[in-house]
Amino acid sequence: MTTPEMPVNGPEMATGGLSPMMGTESSPETENDAQADSDVKNKSAQEAKRYRLQLREAESRLEALSTQLEGFQREAIYQAASGTLSVPSDLFALTETNVADYLNTDGTVNLDAVREASEQLISDRPGLRKNPTRFTDRSLNKGTEEPSNGPSWSGLFER
Repeated sequence: MTTPEMPVNGPEMATGGLSPMMGTESSPETENDAQADSDVKNKSAQEAKRYRLQLREAESRLEALSTQLEGFQREAIYQAASGTLSVPSDLFALTETNVADYLNTDGTVNLDAVREASEQLISDRPGLRKNPTRFTDRSLNKGTEEPSNGPSWSGLFER
């Protein structure tokens, strides 16, 4: 009669009836050592997983802050170029430059480099120059036209 503990055609039949497990009794100390080793491996794996997650989170925060900083730097460059260019983004679009080309070694915007590049772009393409203000606000005496000698409040009282 065969029982589940006694295999008919197992490794014991090939070794002459002796089981490879026979004679290798495990002691409680060996089991405790194996358990301690597996606990250390589990703790190490959990710690490594935690560090990997922290690293990924730090990398994503660094990427987000780098993108935000580059946006601020780009805006500062646009602001510096807006004094001479009608469309400040032309500085990047037409010169094949990027934000890093206009930064000092400490990461601040090199305003002189931006102005020089803007002036060079205008000398190559004069149509990109920022047009002077062409509106007239006579109430504040501002604009490009001279005030006319037409009807005025002061002229009303002169007659």
